[in-house]
Amino acid sequence: MVNLAYPTNEDIKEDIEIENFIREIVDEGFRYRGFADSAGFPRSISNKETLIEYLTAIIFNISVFRAAVNFDTFTYYSYTPNAPSCLKLPLPNKTRLSLWTGS
Repeated sequence: MVNLAYPTNEDIKEDIEIENFIREIVDEGFRYRGFADSAGFPRSISNKETLIEYLTAIIFNISVFRAAVNFDTFTYYSYTPNAPSCLKLPLPNKTRLSLWTGS
């Protein structure tokens, strides 16, 4: 999508909305959270590779990472019957269990 929206690196440099977005993340996001500097986030983005890298990190953090942190996924999936990692046969049912004689 970045390559479609920005054919060249110059297009990224000229996009005022990207610059405003980056400035807001650094000045309002990180400073609001108590970081003295930008916490490693760039003050400007001038090429497609960097834009893709940071957009990917942002999308991951607001979707997958946030879901894993906010929802109790480890507790749910660590209980094997909830999510068996290797299920080769159908789950036992009452009929199959009643056929077992114990010998």
